[in-house]
Amino acid sequence: MKRNEAKKLLLEGKKIGEIFDLIPGQDCMIYKGKWPDDPEVSDEIIYIPDIDLNDLEDDDVPVSEKLGFLYTAKDFLNQTGGNVPAAQNTTVLIADVYLRVA
Repeated sequence: MKRNEAKKLLLEGKKIGEIFDLIPGQDCMIYKGKWPDDPEVSDEIIYIPDIDLNDLEDDDVPVSEKLGFLYTAKDFLNQTGGNVPAAQNTTVLIADVYLRVA
């Protein structure tokens, strides 16, 4: 799902958990999507961190703030200076931390 599509659904009152297939992380729920074939242009959401910690299901949190937690491959590429392997490793490392079950 793209960020603009998620924004529309959130503005309609949908919850993150109704829009994305959340999975258990380490004492939390997260979303981890597939790395896109063309990450430089893809606007597909590939990662959402801890839903509860970030109050992403809270109706009082503005949609604009929730959107800041919906990460695309481009977000990871920006953090790694455009280095695709590093960006992919970053998403794996971040997801691995959340997915490890204590």
